[in-house]
Amino acid sequence: MAIKVGMPNLGHTMEEGTVVSWLKQPGEAVTRGEPLAEVESDKVVFTIEAPASGTLLNVLVAAEGVAKVGQALGYIGAAGEAAPEAERPAPSAMAAAAPIAAPAPTPVAPSAGRITAERARISPLARRLAQEHGLDPEQLTGTGPRGSVTQENVLAAVAARAAAPANGSASRLPVAERRPLRAIRRTIAQRMTQSWQQAPHVTEMIEADMSAADTFRKAHNLSFTDLIIAAAARALVAHPQLNAALVDDTIETYGVVNIGLAVALEGGLVTPVLREANKRSLAELSEARRVLTDKATRGQLALDDLADGTFTISNLGAEGIRYFTPILNPPQAAILGVGAIAPRAVVINGGLHIRTMLDLSLSFDHRVVDGLPAARFLGQIKALLEDPDQLAT
Repeated sequence: MAIKVGMPNLGHTMEEGTVVSWLKQPGEAVTRGEPLAEVESDKVVFTIEAPASGTLLNVLVAAEGVAKVGQALGYIGAAGEAAPEAERPAPSAMAAAAPIAAPAPTPVAPSAGRITAERARISPLARRLAQEHGLDPEQLTGTGPRGSVTQENVLAAVAARAAAPANGSASRLPVAERRPLRAIRRTIAQRMTQSWQQAPHVTEMIEADMSAADTFRKAHNLSFTDLIIAAAARALVAHPQLNAALVDDTIETYGVVNIGLAVALEGGLVTPVLREANKRSLAELSEARRVLTDKATRGQLALDDLADGTFTISNLGAEGIRYFTPILNPPQAAILGVGAIAPRAVVINGGLHIRTMLDLSLSFDHRVVDGLPAARFLGQIKALLEDPDQLAT
Protein backbone atom coordinates (compact mmCIF):
# COMPACT_ATOMS: atom_id res chain seq x y z
CA MET A 1 0.00 0.00 0.00
CA ALA A 2 1.36 3.39 -1.01
CA ILE A 3 2.44 5.73 1.81
CA LYS A 4 1.62 9.42 1.53
CA VAL A 5 4.31 12.06 1.81
CA GLY A 6 2.38 15.05 3.16
CA MET A 7 3.17 18.74 3.57
CA PRO A 8 4.26 18.98 7.24
CA ASN A 9 2.95 21.51 9.70
CA LEU A 10 5.98 23.68 10.50
CA GLY A 11 4.25 25.99 12.97
CA HIS A 12 0.88 26.85 14.47
CA THR A 13 0.40 29.74 12.01
CA MET A 14 1.33 27.75 8.92
CA GLU A 15 -1.43 27.07 6.38
CA GLU A 16 0.59 26.14 3.32
CA GLY A 17 4.20 25.56 2.31
CA THR A 18 6.38 25.68 -0.77
CA VAL A 19 8.35 22.74 -2.11
CA VAL A 20 11.89 24.04 -2.54
CA SER A 21 13.37 20.93 -4.13
CA TRP A 22 13.03 17.16 -4.39
CA LEU A 23 16.13 15.22 -3.34
CA LYS A 24 14.77 12.05 -4.97
CA GLN A 25 13.02 11.59 -8.31
CA PRO A 26 10.10 9.32 -9.24
CA GLY A 27 11.30 5.77 -9.72
CA GLU A 28 14.22 6.07 -7.31
CA ALA A 29 14.54 3.83 -4.26
CA VAL A 30 14.27 5.52 -0.87
CA THR A 31 15.00 4.40 2.67
CA ARG A 32 12.90 5.35 5.66
CA GLY A 33 14.40 8.42 7.37
CA GLU A 34 16.36 9.41 4.26
CA PRO A 35 16.12 13.09 3.20
CA LEU A 36 13.42 13.23 0.55
CA ALA A 37 12.53 16.87 -0.14
CA GLU A 38 12.96 20.39 1.16
CA VAL A 39 9.93 22.56 1.93
CA GLU A 40 9.71 26.17 3.03
CA SER A 41 7.26 27.71 5.46
CA ASP A 42 6.96 31.38 6.30
CA LYS A 43 9.80 30.98 8.81
CA VAL A 44 12.15 28.16 7.93
CA VAL A 45 13.33 25.66 5.30
CA PHE A 46 12.77 22.10 6.49
CA THR A 47 13.94 18.73 5.14
CA ILE A 48 11.24 16.06 4.85
CA GLU A 49 12.40 12.54 5.59
CA ALA A 50 10.98 9.52 3.82
CA PRO A 51 8.19 8.03 6.00
CA ALA A 52 8.83 4.53 4.62
CA SER A 53 11.25 2.52 2.52
CA GLY A 54 10.40 1.68 -1.07
CA THR A 55 10.19 3.55 -4.35
CA LEU A 56 9.14 7.16 -4.84
CA LEU A 57 6.13 6.44 -7.04
CA ASN A 58 5.29 9.97 -8.05
CA VAL A 59 5.64 13.64 -7.25
CA LEU A 60 2.37 15.53 -6.98
CA VAL A 61 3.85 18.93 -6.12
CA ALA A 62 6.95 19.86 -8.06
CA ALA A 63 9.63 22.34 -7.01
CA GLU A 64 8.18 25.84 -6.50
CA GLY A 65 4.72 24.30 -6.08
CA VAL A 66 2.63 25.31 -3.06
CA ALA A 67 0.46 22.95 -1.01
CA LYS A 68 -1.75 23.09 2.04
CA VAL A 69 -0.60 21.51 5.30
CA GLY A 70 -1.31 17.77 5.10
CA GLN A 71 -1.76 17.75 1.33
CA ALA A 72 -0.03 14.89 -0.48
CA LEU A 73 3.25 15.85 -2.11
CA GLY A 74 3.89 12.37 -3.44
CA TYR A 75 3.68 8.67 -2.58
CA ILE A 76 6.13 5.92 -1.68
CA GLY A 77 5.33 2.28 -2.44
CA ALA A 78 6.58 -0.93 -3.96
CA ALA A 79 8.36 -0.80 -7.32
CA GLY A 80 5.76 -0.99 -10.09
CA GLU A 81 2.87 -0.19 -7.78
CA ALA A 82 0.24 2.12 -9.19
CA ALA A 83 0.67 5.65 -7.87
CA PRO A 84 -2.38 7.25 -6.23
CA GLU A 85 -3.90 10.17 -8.07
CA ALA A 86 -3.43 13.74 -6.94
CA GLU A 87 -5.66 14.94 -4.13
CA ARG A 88 -8.28 17.46 -5.06
CA PRO A 89 -7.26 20.70 -3.30
CA ALA A 90 -9.76 22.82 -1.38
CA PRO A 91 -11.11 25.83 -3.32
CA SER A 92 -8.91 28.17 -1.28
CA ALA A 93 -5.78 26.06 -1.66
CA MET A 94 -2.71 27.55 -3.28
CA ALA A 95 -2.37 25.16 -6.19
CA ALA A 96 0.12 22.37 -6.35
CA ALA A 97 1.74 21.55 -9.63
CA ALA A 98 0.29 18.83 -11.85
CA PRO A 99 1.34 15.27 -10.92
CA ILE A 100 4.69 14.11 -12.25
CA ALA A 101 5.04 10.36 -12.50
CA ALA A 102 7.94 8.20 -13.60
CA PRO A 103 8.77 8.28 -16.40
CA ALA A 104 7.91 11.93 -16.94
CA PRO A 105 5.95 12.71 -20.12
CA THR A 106 7.55 14.76 -22.84
CA PRO A 107 6.45 18.37 -22.37
CA VAL A 108 4.46 20.06 -25.09
CA ALA A 109 6.24 23.07 -26.51
CA PRO A 110 4.16 26.22 -25.94
CA SER A 111 3.27 28.49 -28.77
CA ALA A 112 4.57 32.03 -28.78
CA GLY A 113 2.50 34.76 -27.20
CA ARG A 114 -0.49 33.45 -25.25
CA ILE A 115 -0.40 30.42 -22.99
CA THR A 116 -1.63 27.23 -24.66
CA ALA A 117 -4.25 24.95 -23.13
CA GLU A 118 -1.52 22.65 -21.86
CA ARG A 119 0.14 25.57 -20.08
CA ALA A 120 -2.97 27.38 -18.90
CA ARG A 121 -2.43 26.49 -15.25
CA ILE A 122 -2.15 29.02 -12.49
CA SER A 123 -2.21 28.63 -8.73
CA PRO A 124 -5.15 30.17 -6.85
CA LEU A 125 -2.78 32.57 -5.09
CA ALA A 126 -1.22 33.66 -8.38
CA ARG A 127 -4.67 34.06 -9.97
CA ARG A 128 -5.87 36.13 -7.01
CA LEU A 129 -2.78 38.33 -7.19
CA ALA A 130 -3.26 38.79 -10.92
CA GLN A 131 -6.89 39.80 -10.41
CA GLU A 132 -5.96 42.24 -7.64
CA HIS A 133 -3.45 43.94 -9.92
CA GLY A 134 -5.61 43.86 -13.05
CA LEU A 135 -3.45 41.39 -14.96
CA ASP A 136 -4.68 38.79 -17.45
CA PRO A 137 -3.20 35.41 -16.42
CA GLU A 138 -3.19 34.24 -20.03
CA GLN A 139 -0.85 37.07 -20.93
CA LEU A 140 1.69 36.11 -18.27
CA THR A 141 4.77 34.02 -18.94
CA GLY A 142 4.85 31.03 -16.65
CA THR A 143 8.08 29.58 -15.29
CA GLY A 144 6.56 26.97 -13.00
CA PRO A 145 6.28 23.25 -13.74
CA ARG A 146 5.14 22.75 -17.36
CA GLY A 147 4.90 26.47 -17.82
CA SER A 148 2.43 27.11 -15.02
CA VAL A 149 2.10 30.68 -13.76
CA THR A 150 3.35 31.15 -10.19
CA GLN A 151 2.94 34.01 -7.74
CA GLU A 152 6.55 34.98 -8.49
CA ASN A 153 5.61 35.43 -12.15
CA VAL A 154 2.71 37.70 -11.18
CA LEU A 155 4.85 39.75 -8.81
CA ALA A 156 7.51 40.12 -11.51
CA ALA A 157 4.85 41.37 -13.94
CA VAL A 158 3.58 43.85 -11.36
CA ALA A 159 7.11 45.11 -10.74
CA ALA A 160 7.77 45.43 -14.46
CA ARG A 161 4.57 47.42 -14.97
CA ALA A 162 5.44 49.72 -12.06
CA ALA A 163 8.91 50.29 -13.48
CA ALA A 164 7.55 51.30 -16.89
CA PRO A 165 7.38 55.10 -17.47
CA ALA A 166 3.94 56.68 -17.17
CA ASN A 167 4.08 58.24 -20.65
CA GLY A 168 4.44 54.85 -22.29
CA SER A 169 7.87 55.62 -23.69
CA ALA A 170 10.11 52.65 -24.39
CA SER A 171 12.91 54.32 -22.45
CA ARG A 172 13.15 53.77 -18.68
CA LEU A 173 15.66 53.61 -15.89
CA PRO A 174 17.82 50.49 -16.08
CA VAL A 175 16.89 47.84 -13.53
CA ALA A 176 19.93 46.01 -12.16
CA GLU A 177 17.93 43.26 -10.48
CA ARG A 178 14.38 42.15 -9.77
CA ARG A 179 13.77 39.84 -6.84
CA PRO A 180 10.25 38.59 -6.15
CA LEU A 181 9.47 38.21 -2.46
CA ARG A 182 10.11 34.62 -1.48
CA ALA A 183 8.33 32.91 1.41
CA ILE A 184 10.41 34.18 4.34
CA ARG A 185 10.90 37.72 2.99
CA ARG A 186 7.23 37.92 1.95
CA THR A 187 6.11 36.85 5.42
CA ILE A 188 8.38 39.44 7.03
CA ALA A 189 6.81 42.11 4.81
CA GLN A 190 3.28 40.97 5.61
CA ARG A 191 3.83 40.64 9.36
CA MET A 192 5.65 43.94 9.71
CA THR A 193 2.98 45.76 7.69
CA GLN A 194 0.29 44.12 9.80
CA SER A 195 2.14 45.01 13.00
CA TRP A 196 2.63 48.65 12.03
CA GLN A 197 -0.95 49.13 10.86
CA GLN A 198 -2.74 47.32 13.69
CA ALA A 199 -0.68 48.05 16.80
CA PRO A 200 -0.15 51.67 17.89
CA HIS A 201 3.62 51.73 18.41
CA VAL A 202 5.22 53.96 21.00
CA THR A 203 9.01 54.03 21.40
CA GLU A 204 10.85 55.18 24.52
CA MET A 205 14.63 55.55 24.70
CA ILE A 206 17.21 55.57 27.47
CA GLU A 207 20.98 55.49 27.98
CA ALA A 208 22.78 53.03 30.22
CA ASP A 209 26.32 53.34 31.54
CA MET A 210 27.95 50.02 30.65
CA SER A 211 31.35 50.71 32.22
CA ALA A 212 30.75 48.34 35.13
CA ALA A 213 29.11 45.82 32.79
CA ASP A 214 32.20 45.88 30.56
CA THR A 215 34.42 44.93 33.49
CA PHE A 216 31.92 42.31 34.70
CA ARG A 217 31.52 40.59 31.33
CA LYS A 218 35.27 40.31 30.81
CA ALA A 219 35.70 38.78 34.25
CA HIS A 220 32.96 36.20 33.60
CA ASN A 221 33.63 35.51 29.89
CA LEU A 222 30.25 36.89 28.82
CA SER A 223 29.07 39.19 26.06
CA PHE A 224 27.16 42.44 26.38
CA THR A 225 24.25 40.64 24.72
CA ASP A 226 24.21 38.02 27.47
CA LEU A 227 23.87 40.74 30.10
CA ILE A 228 21.15 42.55 28.16
CA ILE A 229 19.13 39.34 27.81
CA ALA A 230 19.51 38.61 31.53
CA ALA A 231 18.49 42.15 32.48
CA ALA A 232 15.45 42.04 30.20
CA ALA A 233 14.39 38.68 31.63
CA ARG A 234 14.60 40.01 35.20
CA ALA A 235 12.69 43.16 34.27
CA LEU A 236 9.94 41.18 32.53
CA VAL A 237 9.30 39.24 35.72
CA ALA A 238 8.94 42.49 37.64
CA HIS A 239 6.86 44.14 34.88
CA PRO A 240 4.69 41.38 33.38
CA GLN A 241 2.63 43.94 31.43
CA LEU A 242 5.47 43.95 28.89
CA ASN A 243 5.47 40.15 28.68
CA ALA A 244 2.01 40.06 27.15
CA ALA A 245 -0.10 40.19 24.00
CA LEU A 246 -3.45 41.51 22.85
CA VAL A 247 -5.49 38.60 21.51
CA ASP A 248 -8.84 39.72 20.11
CA ASP A 249 -10.24 41.82 22.98
CA THR A 250 -8.22 40.15 25.73
CA ILE A 251 -4.79 41.04 27.14
CA GLU A 252 -2.94 37.80 27.78
CA THR A 253 0.00 37.95 30.18
CA TYR A 254 2.41 35.09 29.59
CA GLY A 255 3.36 32.74 32.39
CA VAL A 256 6.84 32.17 30.96
CA VAL A 257 9.62 34.51 29.84
CA ASN A 258 10.77 33.34 26.41
CA ILE A 259 13.03 35.92 24.81
CA GLY A 260 13.47 35.95 21.04
CA LEU A 261 16.78 37.22 19.70
CA ALA A 262 16.54 38.64 16.18
CA VAL A 263 19.32 37.29 13.93
CA ALA A 264 19.91 38.78 10.47
CA LEU A 265 20.42 36.25 7.68
CA GLU A 266 20.87 36.73 3.95
CA GLY A 267 17.19 36.13 3.24
CA GLY A 268 15.80 38.08 6.20
CA LEU A 269 15.42 37.93 9.95
CA VAL A 270 14.85 34.87 12.09
CA THR A 271 14.13 35.02 15.80
CA PRO A 272 15.31 31.97 17.75
CA VAL A 273 13.88 31.84 21.26
CA LEU A 274 15.66 31.49 24.59
CA ARG A 275 13.07 29.68 26.68
CA GLU A 276 12.53 30.50 30.36
CA ALA A 277 15.34 33.01 30.22
CA ASN A 278 14.53 34.29 33.71
CA LYS A 279 15.25 30.86 35.23
CA ARG A 280 18.70 30.45 33.68
CA SER A 281 22.03 31.47 35.13
CA LEU A 282 24.23 33.87 33.19
CA ALA A 283 26.44 30.98 32.08
CA GLU A 284 23.41 29.00 30.89
CA LEU A 285 21.99 31.99 29.03
CA SER A 286 25.33 32.65 27.36
CA GLU A 287 25.71 29.05 26.19
CA ALA A 288 22.12 28.85 24.94
CA ARG A 289 22.53 32.15 23.09
CA ARG A 290 25.72 30.94 21.39
CA VAL A 291 24.11 27.66 20.34
CA LEU A 292 21.01 29.34 18.88
CA THR A 293 22.98 32.02 17.06
CA ASP A 294 25.28 29.41 15.56
CA LYS A 295 22.34 27.27 14.44
CA ALA A 296 20.70 30.31 12.88
CA THR A 297 23.74 31.32 10.85
CA ARG A 298 24.19 27.72 9.68
CA GLY A 299 20.53 27.39 8.72
CA GLN A 300 20.03 24.56 11.21
CA LEU A 301 17.27 25.97 13.41
CA ALA A 302 14.56 23.51 14.36
CA LEU A 303 10.91 24.49 14.53
CA ASP A 304 10.93 24.53 18.32
CA ASP A 305 13.82 27.00 18.25
CA LEU A 306 11.52 29.61 16.68
CA ALA A 307 8.31 29.00 18.59
CA ASP A 308 6.61 30.57 21.61
CA GLY A 309 8.54 33.81 22.03
CA THR A 310 6.98 36.30 24.47
CA PHE A 311 9.39 39.25 24.03
CA THR A 312 11.98 40.15 21.40
CA ILE A 313 15.41 41.82 21.41
CA SER A 314 16.79 43.35 18.21
CA ASN A 315 20.42 44.48 18.15
CA LEU A 316 21.79 46.95 15.58
CA GLY A 317 24.64 48.16 17.73
CA ALA A 318 27.27 46.38 15.65
CA GLU A 319 26.29 48.60 12.73
CA GLY A 320 26.88 51.77 14.74
CA ILE A 321 23.17 52.56 15.15
CA ARG A 322 22.41 54.36 18.42
CA TYR A 323 18.61 54.62 18.50
CA PHE A 324 15.94 53.12 16.23
CA THR A 325 12.27 52.21 16.28
CA PRO A 326 12.01 48.41 16.44
CA ILE A 327 8.75 47.07 15.03
CA LEU A 328 6.70 44.76 17.21
CA ASN A 329 6.83 41.05 16.54
CA PRO A 330 3.09 40.28 16.65
CA PRO A 331 1.32 39.40 18.82
CA GLN A 332 3.98 40.37 21.38
CA ALA A 333 3.39 43.63 23.23
CA ALA A 334 6.99 44.87 23.31
CA ILE A 335 10.40 44.69 21.66
CA LEU A 336 13.74 46.05 22.86
CA GLY A 337 16.11 47.70 20.41
CA VAL A 338 19.80 47.59 21.34
CA GLY A 339 22.04 50.31 19.95
CA ALA A 340 25.76 50.91 19.83
CA ILE A 341 27.97 50.50 22.88
CA ALA A 342 30.84 52.97 22.72
CA PRO A 343 32.93 55.38 24.84
CA ARG A 344 31.28 58.79 25.15
CA ALA A 345 31.73 61.98 27.09
CA VAL A 346 29.11 62.25 29.84
CA VAL A 347 28.56 64.67 32.69
CA ILE A 348 28.75 63.11 36.17
CA ASN A 349 28.45 65.31 39.27
CA GLY A 350 29.24 68.36 37.20
CA GLY A 351 32.39 66.87 35.68
CA LEU A 352 33.08 65.53 32.22
CA HIS A 353 33.97 61.83 32.09
CA ILE A 354 34.49 59.19 29.39
CA ARG A 355 32.15 56.26 29.99
CA THR A 356 31.09 53.20 27.99
CA MET A 357 27.48 54.00 27.07
CA LEU A 358 24.60 51.95 25.59
CA ASP A 359 21.47 53.25 23.87
CA LEU A 360 18.23 51.30 24.31
CA SER A 361 14.92 51.75 22.44
CA LEU A 362 11.73 50.10 23.69
CA SER A 363 8.74 49.87 21.33
CA PHE A 364 5.47 48.76 22.89
CA ASP A 365 1.82 48.29 22.00
CA HIS A 366 0.02 51.20 23.68
CA ARG A 367 -3.21 49.19 23.70
CA VAL A 368 -1.59 46.76 26.14
CA VAL A 369 0.62 48.95 28.29
CA ASP A 370 0.90 52.67 29.03
CA GLY A 371 3.98 54.85 28.83
CA LEU A 372 4.79 55.02 32.54
CA PRO A 373 4.95 51.23 33.18
CA ALA A 374 7.01 50.88 30.01
CA ALA A 375 9.38 53.61 31.22
CA ARG A 376 9.79 51.86 34.57
CA PHE A 377 10.53 48.59 32.81
CA LEU A 378 13.19 50.29 30.69
CA GLY A 379 14.55 51.98 33.80
CA GLN A 380 14.96 48.65 35.57
CA ILE A 381 16.94 47.25 32.63
CA LYS A 382 19.21 50.30 32.89
CA ALA A 383 19.64 49.82 36.65
CA LEU A 384 20.50 46.14 36.28
CA LEU A 385 23.05 46.80 33.54
CA GLU A 386 24.70 49.55 35.56
CA ASP A 387 24.99 47.23 38.56
CA PRO A 388 25.59 43.84 36.89
CA ASP A 389 26.39 42.06 40.16
CA GLN A 390 22.59 41.87 40.63
CA LEU A 391 22.43 39.61 37.54
CA ALA A 392 24.73 37.05 39.14
CA THR A 393 22.40 36.35 42.05
